[in-house]
Amino acid sequence: NTGHVNTAVTLAVLALLQGGQAHLGWRLAAMGEGGKRRSTLSVVGGRNGRDETGIQRRRSSSFWTTSRATIVKEEAAARAAAAAAAAVSPARVFLEGSMGVLLAAMRRRQSVTAWRALSPLLRRLLWDHRASLLAPLIAQKAGSKDAPEPEPFPPTPAAPPGEKPYPFLEKASTCLLRVAASPLPELRAEAVTCLRALLESALNAAGAVTVLRPMLTYALCAALYAPLGAAARRGALAAELSALRRPVRGSSVSDGWESAAGATVQALESASARLRELAYFQANPDVEAVVEMECAVAAALSWAPAAHCKALRSLSKRLEDGQHWVEAAEAAATAA
Repeated sequence: NTGHVNTAVTLAVLALLQGGQAHLGWRLAAMGEGGKRRSTLSVVGGRNGRDETGIQRRRSSSFWTTSRATIVKEEAAARAAAAAAAAVSPARVFLEGSMGVLLAAMRRRQSVTAWRALSPLLRRLLWDHRASLLAPLIAQKAGSKDAPEPEPFPPTPAAPPGEKPYPFLEKASTCLLRVAASPLPELRAEAVTCLRALLESALNAAGAVTVLRPMLTYALCAALYAPLGAAARRGALAAELSALRRPVRGSSVSDGWESAAGATVQALESASARLRELAYFQANPDVEAVVEMECAVAAALSWAPAAHCKALRSLSKRLEDGQHWVEAAEAAATAA
């Protein structure tokens, strides 16, 4: 049947990805290394302000300013050239392609067998490439020479079927939370292990799980708001979020895990509870009462901009359906 064919295709594609990872493994590992670059100044000037012949460099301020400006310009050009070369390297193209393929598989309805094959690949990707996946969320050290250049916004799309790291992370988080709300306990278990891997990666790369809080709150809304139905009404994510709060025995991050992950999980639990209340309440024939409830949901999510906008767009649609045109336009304009 269709389900068996879909599983067979997914397993075959995942096997190809594993083969590619084995072939390009050392290159992919090198992409995650954060070795410090040598400063051009130390190469040009040697130590103690002397060149290779031991002659004291000129101390003229104008000469020094010109040299410094030239060096900074050359370093920026070198970084740009290195970034351009990395963008078309086989390892980078394969990584972006892998993320696109994994995301396509996650978006389709998959069997437990397919998810059990997909989950280890996804967990490994989240850990091995945590720095690039979380780069926009990690505050760079002020004045650090080794801080990477900020990525353009919106990011340049990857060549099809690939995905850039952070857009992949946003979309994959929504898929994982949608699967975590599945009626099948086996699927929920696989999704929770991947979500835990994401939280652990953030703790290691950024020093805090809270950097994920706005993104995951939006992902939860995206998973339950479309549509706001049975999954939201039954509080589908309650047990899974509670499991994320608890440490895994033997894990390298088990000590202090409840404290590290607590604030983020609590924010997700609060958003889930709000949506559950709204899902029950929307059956009320009193449109104005439902609108007031959704206004409260939007206000409660105001600290997470993307989730706040999603609630406002839903509110605008609800007002439009009730022929409250002015209020609908105001909610849409606020979201925009």
